[in-house]
Amino acid sequence: MSMVMVFRARARSAPPNPAGAHFLRDQALITQLVRGSGASMGKLAVDLGAGHGAITEALAAAGARVIAVERDPRLARQLRRRFDSQASIRVVEADLRCVPLPRRDFIVVANPPFARR
Repeated sequence: MSMVMVFRARARSAPPNPAGAHFLRDQALITQLVRGSGASMGKLAVDLGAGHGAITEALAAAGARVIAVERDPRLARQLRRRFDSQASIRVVEADLRCVPLPRRDFIVVANPPFARR
């Protein structure tokens, strides 16, 4: 099993985020994460803390079947609306710490929240 981990820090003046959510927007980094994960046609991928679906979308574009896990009900609704027409994406509204994981081989490509609530 190989694991690709990329860490980048940027100074920003954003207000404190008590939920710890940091939405990934860097398309080059998203592409690097998905490519490094080995996501491809028919592979099962789990996006833990899917947020707005940036990683989910890239995984599906690579051909993976995606389970997008998002705890925030508002974001989960947005994800369901956004990906409703894509049969390869399933949105699960749940806490990533409690969601049952697949019983078959899968990869995880995620940008989970940094704080615990």
